[in-house]
Amino acid sequence: FRMLADLRERGLRASDVAELIDVPRNTLLAWKNGTEPAHHDGDRLIELWCEWTEKARHQRPLALR
Repeated sequence: FRMLADLRERGLRASDVAELIDVPRNTLLAWKNGTEPAHHDGDRLIELWCEWTEKARHQRPLALR
């Protein structure tokens, strides 16, 4: 999951991201393994990614299917 990797590159551990978006760390790890987040959780992750990368929402990496 590219957004999680981008956040890690900026110094945020999985536990930090989980705390900041208010999800259990295990949930975040499941996302890294391909589980799709609930809409509201995914939206919080996108907002965090935008804040930490200083990129716009439309610049977020998208999954290839």
